[in-house]
Amino acid sequence: MRRTTPSAAGVTLLLAALAGWAGPGAQATPFMPVDDVRPGMTGTGRTVFAGDTIEEFRVHVIGVLRNVVGPRRDLILARLEGGPIATAGVIQGMSGSPVFIDGRLVGAVSYALGSFPKEPLAGITPIAEMIDAVRLPAPARASDLGVQWPATPAAVFGAIQRLTDRVRAPLGRPPGGLRIVGPASLEDLAPTLRPIGAAMVVSGFDPAVNRDLQSALGQSVDGQAPASASRAPAAPPTHRPGAASAA
Repeated sequence: MRRTTPSAAGVTLLLAALAGWAGPGAQATPFMPVDDVRPGMTGTGRTVFAGDTIEEFRVHVIGVLRNVVGPRRDLILARLEGGPIATAGVIQGMSGSPVFIDGRLVGAVSYALGSFPKEPLAGITPIAEMIDAVRLPAPARASDLGVQWPATPAAVFGAIQRLTDRVRAPLGRPPGGLRIVGPASLEDLAPTLRPIGAAMVVSGFDPAVNRDLQSALGQSVDGQAPASASRAPAAPPTHRPGAASAA
């Protein structure tokens, strides 16, 4: 499992909707609708495997799973190759890596096989769905997480744990309406897809908070010593497609 540092933390340019942005006045990268994606297409992805160096990997489209996450929620299934992918599979921290076909932005890597995948197969969320998620805000309701306000710390951490368990779960059998563009065998593969985790590092919190976060997030967060108040502010980041981002 790849470990990350704060300068190259977890999520690769969250989200790939930023991947077409190259600076003021630059022309946006054109998008490829999921309806145009077909098995056999090849493309290129960008991510950070180590440090802060952006590297490319190859993408070979196997098929498209329509309605697999829910109604009108699709995934593009592809085999990846390049960097450490051949030996490590689709590694933690690749979530959000933008994928391009014929110079058009298709979407971002978001799913892998199981918790510790060795087979380099990935689910790619289409870019249109990511844009819709940003443009159509859904107000958060405390009742969705079973929290009553004012909430106790135990209730908040319990809600985080329930949310973590939910987003970690494999897709399972689609509720209905699954359509496959590609080999019929993909129907058996779809339920095993699981969202890719993002490594987390926290600092500056009371040790008890670190402990409770580690428990709620299943040890997927690293605790560090409190940050120095005298540290100079970091320079503003330069956003590039595939760059790592930390928050």
